[in-house]
Amino acid sequence: MERSFEEAQRLERARKKVQSIMGFYKHLAAYVIVNLFLIAMKWFDLDPGEEFFTFGTFSTAFFWGIGLVFRPHVSWRVHTVSA
Repeated sequence: MERSFEEAQRLERARKKVQSIMGFYKHLAAYVIVNLFLIAMKWFDLDPGEEFFTFGTFSTAFFWGIGLVFRPHVSWRVHTVSA
């Protein structure tokens, strides 16, 4: 049984979409783990009287989060606008 060309193209698009989705979830997992680690380091490294809730504490999570928000729009759009 040989697959038709159209079926092979559909399978390839599906494979790329699954890889893109898996890449997003890996990126999300790295985001959560790294930012929890950085925030915990800040918490345990506080000097007496130092504020925890400052922009510097959460700046990495904020800016990385902006990139994380736009990732699905970029990667999933590429695979859905196929002819």
